[in-house]
Amino acid sequence: KLAANSGVDIGDVDVTSVSMPSTITTGTARWSSGVAVQLNASSTALTSGVTVKALAANSAVVYVGGSNVATSSTNMGIELSAKESVFIEIDNLNKVYIIAGSAGGVTYLAS
Repeated sequence: KLAANSGVDIGDVDVTSVSMPSTITTGTARWSSGVAVQLNASSTALTSGVTVKALAANSAVVYVGGSNVATSSTNMGIELSAKESVFIEIDNLNKVYIIAGSAGGVTYLAS
């Protein structure tokens, strides 16, 4: 296993192809307080990932993460205040969950 800055030269690396997304999926997810919900319950395969943005009208912080995401310090995901966003590299939209202390929503754009 190589460590960062180990001084080992692995030579040139050629990237021969990068899979480009062929579709874009958008949507809105809403929740009531204290209950984690899937961003999208349908199985939606992704090539790249998803950008999640908290709605401007949200009064509470939104936490974005996996199925165990919570508002407690044990399983907090990424914290988003109103109008903040995060990009998550993930292979399926139904693996992303959101939760907040009060009702609110997010929009998402996935590919």
